[in-house]
Amino acid sequence: MPFDTRKGVIHHRAGRVFDPQAGETLPGLYAAGWIKRGPYGVIGTNKADAAATVASMIEDLEAGKHLSADLDVDPIELLRD
Repeated sequence: MPFDTRKGVIHHRAGRVFDPQAGETLPGLYAAGWIKRGPYGVIGTNKADAAATVASMIEDLEAGKHLSADLDVDPIELLRD
């Protein structure tokens, strides 16, 4: 997991885990909350932050970038609920 030890966060782009050495996101890996932006904020901050990451997940799924092939239900419906 590409981790920034100075900031205490996982490298990401719009919540998608990002490997700065490879210059690309890692498919199916996402971050939200303190691990995404650092140890600050309250519940409302975390909720909005998680919603932004879920929006990236939905965008990826709609583009055919699947999170898991083992799901018995439509993952987009799960994320929208």
